[in-house]
Formats: sequence, C-alpha cells, structure tokens
Amino acid sequence: MRVQGYCDRHLVASKENVLDSLDILRELVHQPYEWDYEKHHNTERFMKYAWSQKGLNVKQFKRVMFGVKTKDDTTRWQTGEDTLPEHPHLIVKYKREWHEALRNCQSRPLPENVYSRELPQSFTIVILTMDRLNSLQRLVRSLMDEDCQYGHLQMAVNIEIHVDMPKDGATDSWLDTIRWASKLSWAYGDVKTLVAKENLGLRDSWFNAWRPEGDIGRAIILEDDVEVSKLWYRWVNRAYDAYGQNPHVAGFSLQRQDLIPLTDGKRRRKGGISDNGNEPFLYNLLGSIGFAPTRIWREFVEWTDCALCNDVDVSVDGLITSGWYRRDKKKRSMWSQHLVYYMYHQDMYCLYQVRNSCNAIS
Repeated sequence: MRVQGYCDRHLVASKENVLDSLDILRELVHQPYEWDYEKHHNTERFMKYAWSQKGLNVKQFKRVMFGVKTKDDTTRWQTGEDTLPEHPHLIVKYKREWHEALRNCQSRPLPENVYSRELPQSFTIVILTMDRLNSLQRLVRSLMDEDCQYGHLQMAVNIEIHVDMPKDGATDSWLDTIRWASKLSWAYGDVKTLVAKENLGLRDSWFNAWRPEGDIGRAIILEDDVEVSKLWYRWVNRAYDAYGQNPHVAGFSLQRQDLIPLTDGKRRRKGGISDNGNEPFLYNLLGSIGFAPTRIWREFVEWTDCALCNDVDVSVDGLITSGWYRRDKKKRSMWSQHLVYYMYHQDMYCLYQVRNSCNAIS
C-alpha cells in the first residue's frame, strides 16, 4: 500500500536534504516505542511521520512506476497474477498501480484495451465423451481440485458435457454416462448435458463443441481421456489476457509439444523445438489435448462447414499429419488436420507452455 504518494521503493532528494531524508530511524529509536497506526502500520507511514518531524517538504506526483516480479521471486504480500503483454516473463504485483501508471505515462502509446479490457461473464468447459464413464469421472475430479481457483476472476465457470451416440445405438455404459452427467453438481456455474441423437464421430463433435457469440468468449475443449493440472485455469486465462485478441494466435494448448511433423525423417530427427529459454512459445502446429480456442474459432468452424460440403483436401505438403489424415478411416475422426490446414494458410500459431517441462498441464 502506498500512502498519499509516499513510497519506499525509491527516493529522489536534493543534495541539501538527502541525509535528512535517509535518516529516519532516529525518530524510531530516540523515543519510547508505543504502537500508533498512523506511524507504524507500514514503512511508508513511518517515512511520512519522520519527514514531517524534520519539516521536509515532500512533492507528490502522478504514478509512473509499478511493481513486478518473476515467477521465482518470493514475496510476503501480493503474488500477482497478470503478466505484462510485452514481457510475459514478468508478473504485475499490484494491478491498480499498473493501470494508474499506464494512464499517467502519456509519452508512449498504451497497449490496446490494457486497462479497459472486458472480461466475459462466463468461461465454458466443454467435455467430449460417449460411454467411458470412468474416464469422464477422472477428468471431472481433476477439474474439481479446489486449487484451480475458479473464483479469482469473478467469472462463472460453466460445464457442457457433450455425449456422442455410439455407432451401434444406445448401450448400458452410454446410458450410465448420461445419468451420471445429468446429476453432476458443480459449485462454480451451470452444468449442461447435451446428448447427440445420432453418432457424430470425433471430428464433428469437435466442430460442434463451441461457437463463441462474440470476440471475448473463453472456453476449453477437453476429451474425456485427459486430466488437468490445478494450474490450468490460471494459465489459460493469462494466455487469453495476453494473446486472446491477437489475430495470429489460434488458441492455447495444455499439452507438452515436441513433435517436428515433417515427412522427411532425417530433417525430423535432426531438428528440434527450441526450449525458448524455458518460456511459453508459439508454434504453428495445433495441440489438441486441452485446447482453448481464441476468437478465430467461430470463423474456423464456419469455414469447415463449407470445406466439408465441398470435400476440400486439407492436406499440407511436407507434414506427416497429412499422411495420417489421408487414411480413409481417419477422415471422419481426425478433426485436427482441418485446423492445421487453416492455421498454415492464415499464418496462425498455437501457444504452448514451457517446452522442456517434465509435466504438462493436461
């Protein structure tokens, strides 16, 4: 807390007053100590008291600085949650100070929407499932970890469970999955269970998973055979804050990515993804395990409607994923090649977490 412009982070003083300004302990040790909130609540209040006792004139000015930290810094006060858009390795400790400094520093342009950024009213967790009840329950248990901290952004967090129909019609395991999902209790928002009337397949389940209504919608799409880390929600929302409006970012992936998807085996083995200084990185290959789309998702699924109707070949020369897709049995299940193709032609990337981490966040 800063007290009426007094700050213990730096000092600017004239040569006549610098020693008096620094000599503040005298006021603490030269008289009996008796707790006084106005003097002793924090360092800034005591500095104000000591300087007033010396008759020093303190000039106040608008805030032009703010405190930051790295993820490894220790602190007894605010840990911070927001990363700086231009410096994602730095974390803002006090959001109010950051916003005030941005408003007051008119000598440089402000990042667009940085202090008027609008948050959606809700975040949507879309789960794609069919008849694997044990897998679905395991995923939901990981989502329910209290350390996920769903309440810190004041957004409702809603769950949509999309239950596909088995190819051979209703089965006991499918009905058990529907019954369990329909009774699910979730403390952070609404739960909806959407049951397909016919078998969609994995590809069409993804294409029908989520259609954002505006540019600020936030969601993550999870297949039922994954689990999430307790850090996933914070990481995804920080990614949305920093890159959600970037037209070259297609989405954010919770998976660890180390695939070089080239058909040339020698180049694939010789190459490698740089560790990027152990920082998150952009890569123009989709990561579908725990995928959070940006605003481009609506345009993408509208494009897929047209691409499927016209049987567009979504192969990309030189990529091994194209070979996987060309197998007949894959075309109805491998949705991801469409987004790989779309990203390739639209110059888009996927944001991943730290390259060499031993643990992914899904």
